[in-house]
Amino acid sequence: MSSADDLAIEVLRHLNLAVKGINLYPAGHPSITNSISEAHKEISFILNARDRLIIGLVEDVLVLDETPLYTLTGSVQELVSRMKRLDIGTVTISRGVTEREIGGGLLKLLHSDVADIERQGGFAPYMNGLGVTHITVLEPKTEEDKTGADAAKKVYRKAIEVLKEAMEEVRLGKIPSSTGAKAVINEMVDQVLENRSAILGLSMVKSYDEYTFHHCVNVSILAIALAEAMGMPNDVLNDLGVGAILHDIGKIETYEGIIKKPGPLTEDEWKEVRKHPAKGAEILRKMEGISELSIRVVIEHHLKYNRQGYPKIEGAGSQSEPSMCVNIADCYDAITTLRPYHIPFTPGKALEYMQTLSGKDFEPHLLERFIEVLGIYPPGTLVRLNTNEIAIVTAPNPKEPVRPRVRLIFDRLGKKVEGVQEFLLTETDENTLYCGSSRSRSQEK
Repeated sequence: MSSADDLAIEVLRHLNLAVKGINLYPAGHPSITNSISEAHKEISFILNARDRLIIGLVEDVLVLDETPLYTLTGSVQELVSRMKRLDIGTVTISRGVTEREIGGGLLKLLHSDVADIERQGGFAPYMNGLGVTHITVLEPKTEEDKTGADAAKKVYRKAIEVLKEAMEEVRLGKIPSSTGAKAVINEMVDQVLENRSAILGLSMVKSYDEYTFHHCVNVSILAIALAEAMGMPNDVLNDLGVGAILHDIGKIETYEGIIKKPGPLTEDEWKEVRKHPAKGAEILRKMEGISELSIRVVIEHHLKYNRQGYPKIEGAGSQSEPSMCVNIADCYDAITTLRPYHIPFTPGKALEYMQTLSGKDFEPHLLERFIEVLGIYPPGTLVRLNTNEIAIVTAPNPKEPVRPRVRLIFDRLGKKVEGVQEFLLTETDENTLYCGSSRSRSQEK
């Protein structure tokens, strides 16, 4: 065990002493305040050398960052028991955490009960209500969560909430914390690596009323999936994802009437819209722990492959590959979503249209790989089979793009299908329900 791990153990010991002190002494008693102060000093020392400290539970084993600790002192074991009781999976403490956030945030959480947290709507709203921005608490990951559709939905919902909080902070003139965005993007990368079809299927979720939030989350999912397919390493996926989910944060400072205008924009209105990448990059520069890659993604996401987009960056090189991934994902999600000023393309038509811009707006090889990742019928696409059954695409089929994996929703008479009937459309013998090229071919509804 390293000296940093030893110090982290001391952090846990002092936190546990403070929690126990609340049960024994009145608020402000030295036994409580001294333990909080010591924990803060030790945490600050650890965070001088790194951006964050992660304390987690994996199948009842305490993990500090990536080091499992199988032998614990009594006081630390007590704290582990508290985490298990509250169903805490990980606690991420980021550089800049204050003594108040530890005493009035983390300590209060550890002394609360499950009902308190549920009444607030979960860990994120609970901590946000306490004014905590440098501590993120997440539920544990189970093996089922990692591979199931429920886990993907949970990450998607969490991403929406994190983005809403960040944008509200900007609207109020504050600098948002990067902790929530970095934590949820880390989970999103896990989902892309382990459960790609489920998380890609969720990128088909559209909301007319909450377009900005869903659009930003969808773009981050799609861009991460493309970057992963291109072989980019995990640290790049995470930084790209943070930039992608925050790529439109600069629009908060653009007049809402322009953003939601149903008709064509005037030249002056377009000038305002074109400022949002630079405004967004400026916001990210003020946030702690945001990488230069994330900032570059924000400022370059409308630059285009031929550099004919915006903003005009004098003396700069070509658009970076991570920014190109976000550019492609941004366009795809935007043109497949109903907006006041345009009717959406179906996924297939959107990809056809984007191919006409290959070599101009988009780098050809990246666009080709994007189409391969999504397939002609992307996960989440509703299709009508030639048997008149309605199905939803659950995964593409790279070998035969017109024959994806589908799950039946309604039978040929329009009756909802009970249970899960999922299969790959294949061309086999003519006695099979989905057989022969004429009967197994799917068409988008």
